[in-house]
Amino acid sequence: MSPPAGMRHVQAGPASTAAAPAPDSEATPPHRAPGPHRAGKRKVALFVGYSGTGRRGLQMQRSSAPEETIEDVLEEAIFQAGGILPSNRGNLGKVRVFSVQRVSKSWNARRECIRRSYSYFVPASVLGLALDGGKEDQRRLHLLQHASSKKGQVQVAWKFERDDADPIVRRHFRFIEWCRAGTELEVLVPGGQPCIHLSLQGSSFMLHQIRKMVGMAVAVARGNLPLELLEFSLATPARINLPLAPPSTLMLTGALFSPFKRSWSGQAAVAAQWTGEVLQLKEQGVAAQQQFLREAMLPALDSLLASEEWRHWELDLDRLWFDNAEVQEVLEGLDTSSSAFKEGLS
Repeated sequence: MSPPAGMRHVQAGPASTAAAPAPDSEATPPHRAPGPHRAGKRKVALFVGYSGTGRRGLQMQRSSAPEETIEDVLEEAIFQAGGILPSNRGNLGKVRVFSVQRVSKSWNARRECIRRSYSYFVPASVLGLALDGGKEDQRRLHLLQHASSKKGQVQVAWKFERDDADPIVRRHFRFIEWCRAGTELEVLVPGGQPCIHLSLQGSSFMLHQIRKMVGMAVAVARGNLPLELLEFSLATPARINLPLAPPSTLMLTGALFSPFKRSWSGQAAVAAQWTGEVLQLKEQGVAAQQQFLREAMLPALDSLLASEEWRHWELDLDRLWFDNAEVQEVLEGLDTSSSAFKEGLS
């Protein structure tokens, strides 16, 4: 039988105790207990500093133990701060957030980064410096500076052969803007290990490229390899096995990003209203970064400069050997090919 006119058909559930509403009246929504406050989701960029000692890399691995990677620690910190809901949750002394800034939904840090800056610290003992300010120390430092500047010239590895239509060539083209070695010895903390600071900047690097650049420059400064062989290693299409410097004192120090994309009408991105035309660390973020550098990074780097791995690497450098006749042969071949190449351009 159908219900009488003017009545609503209400089917009660097995445990329903609610009374049926009065005829022709609007149903009152059921009362709900107040839930946790949920902030609207926004895509942001985090400027983060961390010491990787004791961690298994940067990227989170769900199969690894808790807090084994930097992203594990960062996720836990964001969760504790209320930035991640328990349903989405998968040593702040070593991981520090300097700034959180708004970005566009389509923004991707890897794609938008156009320059990266790195620092590398080499113990003075590895260079064989007597630390007496003598001529031999000056000669080795000069060789290191000269070799480092040479390695900064790999920015145009295929200067005249590059073909942007060929995806293979584009994938393997690397641009390094500059590479410099400090002119004076430094100590990172009072009473710390004397070291040389190498800095470099580029837009793209191959796997282990920085460590090989440093390894070659140090080998030249120590006299393990001739400077001419370094120039040969930069020539196209020459190939040479280079010494690989330890990874522990390599530090990413900065990143430069392209401006936020504008609409077809030229209107600025919404994120630019909060962040600015270009994502960059603001004044307060820079101050926090420098504080973290002094309090956490420099002491950690100083302890790594005293690590046993440097002594083992020194032994590896001393084992480097090249047949002088073969070296002379390849250098003569380099001179011949360079001359022929220049004649072809004229």
